[in-house]
Amino acid sequence: MLQAHREGLTAGEYAFFYIDLFGTTLRSSRFPDGTLPWRRGDGNDGAAREAYKAVMLLTYAEPQNPEYRQFLQYIKRTSQEQFNFTVEDGLVRRRRSRGKT
Repeated sequence: MLQAHREGLTAGEYAFFYIDLFGTTLRSSRFPDGTLPWRRGDGNDGAAREAYKAVMLLTYAEPQNPEYRQFLQYIKRTSQEQFNFTVEDGLVRRRRSRGKT
């Protein structure tokens, strides 16, 4: 984004799409503050903040309705019983159960 800003591409004529498919990238160590992805504390924060005004962030919002919660519990239970696979909360964070394979 800094390079796009230096080349004058963030003034409104162009839009940049940041696709965080499972909503995890901005919660990683790469971004100390996921709500301010332009802030790195490296001296470029001002320019990065301006550049990020041209960014459209696309991510997944996990449903919170009761039907989805019930379905999720079914998936977790079935995965464990039939495949010895533990599905943790969230879409990406999964781990294999210890024991039989």
